[in-house]
Amino acid sequence: MQLTRYLWGLLAMASVAHAGPANVSAKELLDSSNPPLSAADLREIFAPGSIAQYMSVDGQLGWVKTWSIGQDGKLLMANRNAPERWTYVSPGTWKVSDDGRYCVDIPWTPQAEKWCRPVYRLGDALYLGNPVNTRNPDQRIGRLTVLKTTPEAMLRDSDWTGHWGIVIKPWGPLPWEGELTLTAEGGTFRTYSRIFEKDNACLGRMFAVEIVQRMDIAMTFRVHASDVVAGCEDHLVTLVKIDANTLEGQQQSGGHTAVRLTRK
Repeated sequence: MQLTRYLWGLLAMASVAHAGPANVSAKELLDSSNPPLSAADLREIFAPGSIAQYMSVDGQLGWVKTWSIGQDGKLLMANRNAPERWTYVSPGTWKVSDDGRYCVDIPWTPQAEKWCRPVYRLGDALYLGNPVNTRNPDQRIGRLTVLKTTPEAMLRDSDWTGHWGIVIKPWGPLPWEGELTLTAEGGTFRTYSRIFEKDNACLGRMFAVEIVQRMDIAMTFRVHASDVVAGCEDHLVTLVKIDANTLEGQQQSGGHTAVRLTRK
């Protein structure tokens, strides 16, 4: 994961270098008399191959959004609840509107995220939000950091390969564990639990793994469990999305379930 740590380190340094507070008030932006950036400015800033980071200051307090800006209007976003260490990952789309707003559309489950917001420059920092639309002059607007990188650096290969331990925690009180082996092409997955008996027919089975998407900020894989034993459907792990920085994420099989990886 050295490349990931390096890129997140650059994001941290970029935040410091853009000597500006983590958030400012709507009044501060309006008093600066700086107009929002133009569509041409935004297309240059959000160039494909960049990585953006934004910390929510309203609604989802403490949520850190990090997303890769891909070609053809595609993106991959990791939405991390820093205080509680939950991470959600989803593909989505982005665009710059003709009137100069940055727009994203993320099909989160159960509620999608869709917005278009202007970007302001205050000093050396960028801020994502619309101070004109708020009735509260003290409304906080968060800082946006965009790190330039290359499309090649977004792709993951050897950093994800190897043996992993995996802990899966459903909404219920009883977590269960597994072993994951990843190669460049795919891998295998086996689940077990220290709570259930060792000969439980629902556990200990080996399944094939397909890598769905592997990028710098996240990796998505699918477990093929076509030969599941009747009555064991609740133990299935299907589509798993992992944040490369925290090695945490969720699997989607009916509802969301927290997942955490550890290198073996």
